[in-house]
Amino acid sequence: MKISKSVNIDFNTITTIIFDWGGVITNIYPKASIAAFSKLGHRSFQKYFHAGPDDDLFLRFEKGEAQNNEIFERLREEIGKPVPDEKLNKALCAMLLDTPDERLKIISELGKDFRLILLSNTNPIHTDYYNKYLMEKHNVNFPALFDHVYYSYKIGLRKPDPEIFSYVLDHDKLDENKTLFIDDTEINITAARSLNIQCLHLNHGLTIEDIFSE
Repeated sequence: MKISKSVNIDFNTITTIIFDWGGVITNIYPKASIAAFSKLGHRSFQKYFHAGPDDDLFLRFEKGEAQNNEIFERLREEIGKPVPDEKLNKALCAMLLDTPDERLKIISELGKDFRLILLSNTNPIHTDYYNKYLMEKHNVNFPALFDHVYYSYKIGLRKPDPEIFSYVLDHDKLDENKTLFIDDTEINITAARSLNIQCLHLNHGLTIEDIFSE
């Protein structure tokens, strides 16, 4: 595995790499879900991508504090008609795009030299759909590429709360100085750095392929 010289990380000191999922491994496009819900008659679905304390339904969903049926009932109420679960599920997953084969190969190769962890703010609708998709399209058991998978809704914590990083460090008995966290969101990077975790921010179009190559 070749590592770009432009990255200011000494990989000789790294033993564990923590990957974010959406926007890092899998391409996402939230506007696709917004458009899908608009077609179903929901005119304000975009609010859920900027949720605050006044409407934290999807934030609670990603922490396991809300269940699928509560999500579907709220969406049907806002749409104003009895849309089937299947159509709501499809609209919610529209934002999940492709995962390039090269990224999957890179992760598989990195697993030979590093302990790999997946840390994702997500919900059971997305994980159930996309893990099945990756198996069907790429014949890849996605969770099996990692030594440990942490979904926010399963552990009751979500980024950028520093507690989620402490949880992973403690649970896997990791040395933060030998751990690299890769994410595309600055606030998550800032939180990880507050615990002295080494970080790689994939911003300005930077991708895993730009960093690693077979």
